[in-house]
Amino acid sequence: MSAYRCSRRKFVGGAAALAGGALMSPGLIAMPTQSVDSIVRNLPPLYKTLSPIAGEYRKVRLFFSQNCNHSRSFHDLLFKWGMTLPKEIKFLPTPAIVPGDDSAAALGVAFYAAWLASPDKLNSFMKNVYGNVQSLRMDPTRFETYFDAARNAGVDRARFRDAINNGAMTQSGLDASFVAAKYQLTATPAIGIGGQFLVTPDGVAGNEELLIQLLNALTSKVLIGE
Repeated sequence: MSAYRCSRRKFVGGAAALAGGALMSPGLIAMPTQSVDSIVRNLPPLYKTLSPIAGEYRKVRLFFSQNCNHSRSFHDLLFKWGMTLPKEIKFLPTPAIVPGDDSAAALGVAFYAAWLASPDKLNSFMKNVYGNVQSLRMDPTRFETYFDAARNAGVDRARFRDAINNGAMTQSGLDASFVAAKYQLTATPAIGIGGQFLVTPDGVAGNEELLIQLLNALTSKVLIGE
């Protein structure tokens, strides 16, 4: 994969040009001015266009699985990119809870429990989950795996334990499964954009720079309402 330095950047310079610079966020670096359509038109058809999903407008979801080595290898790139999104866009890491994955339910409950307990530790928690499951071969169906990840990530233990036992976390996991179905999720990692587009790294053969360019262009289309 080509190296990609995830700097704070403006979302596709062309989007700001079309919007008169209104989409520029403080500290983001402008890219060469092109129209969003021009950027997207010059890219191969590497994303899925969906019928608009209700409730997903101006949301970007990073679908991931703790069992997927590609989710792990792309985590830093995609999580950091998501954190640079303009404030108009809500970035939502989302566990891929799909039929046939026996560990998905446990992940869903633990993930949303960690988010509730210590939202600032979520990135570290996710990294520790990947390490526990993929490197240490801990059982992803057991909550001990996630308690260990939470401890190593610095998640508040008492709040995490209470959240694990909160039925609302199970509901959050169920909601994530419904969203994955609506996005027609078939692989991870995948990025759902505004309920309109679904992108995976597979189409760009793992090329990080092209992936980020594509994500920027599609997110800009959502921002300016095209």
